[in-house]
Amino acid sequence: MIPKKRQGQAAVEYMIVVAIGLFLLSPFLIKGYEYLHTLNDVSSTTTITNTLNKLSETIEAVHAQGPPSKIKIKIMVPSNTVSGEVDPSTDAIHYRLLKNNNYEDYARYFDFNINGELPTQPGVHIVLIEALEDEVNISVSS
Repeated sequence: MIPKKRQGQAAVEYMIVVAIGLFLLSPFLIKGYEYLHTLNDVSSTTTITNTLNKLSETIEAVHAQGPPSKIKIKIMVPSNTVSGEVDPSTDAIHYRLLKNNNYEDYARYFDFNINGELPTQPGVHIVLIEALEDEVNISVSS
């Protein structure tokens, strides 16, 4: 039978070995977290860029065809989206993302009138783009 004094010593030695192991692994864990955070930022940038490209190409196609053309498309909104809007005063669509505690704006401008709304909730959305007499209207479809 092992004396209790030896069992306590083994537990303390085990904890010391685990603590040293975590201490040695901590720089790698921190660097891994930083890479994961950077990957998330790159992913959201790519997603919003693809979304804006798809929207602008479809808006221009619908405008070129004229009324009564309309197209439904699926777009993806990233999880760090703060706002999204159609600005009729500048004929632009804007999305704002929060990345590394900073706001980044993404926009596409048009040389014709646009109006409507953009989805801002994260996830996949169906958007209806419709040519009207003097503008292109953007609406979130269900």
